[in-house]
Amino acid sequence: MHSILDISYTEDEIKNKRHQVAELLLAGSTHVKSGNITAISDRDLRLLFEGYDQVFFANWFKKSFPGILQFSFSRRMTKSAGKTYYPKDADPARPESLVIQVKISIDMIFAYGKLEKANQVGGLTTQNSLEA
Repeated sequence: MHSILDISYTEDEIKNKRHQVAELLLAGSTHVKSGNITAISDRDLRLLFEGYDQVFFANWFKKSFPGILQFSFSRRMTKSAGKTYYPKDADPARPESLVIQVKISIDMIFAYGKLEKANQVGGLTTQNSLEA
């Protein structure tokens, strides 16, 4: 694979691949037991990312990103489902020192189905909090 920007999947392929990612998480998680998430850890968020990388991108990030990825949940986020933080002054000569943080709103995960239109995520209709 030359560039992840060249990847394109049909709607059915995406649905199938998302199911594969969910199965990987369910198999590897000690907290997530079904599509309706009642407990989840930072490790599970990493497993989810690694699943997407494996299934959608043929491990492009694992093979190509030399920096550090950190995953965590936040209770402070009330207006966004997640944020990505990265240093604006990163040293291009030391890509292995780049730290990218991904934070996801834990409250939004646990509020799935309790809010109006909560099953619409990124324009997709979802069946449970894991799909979201």
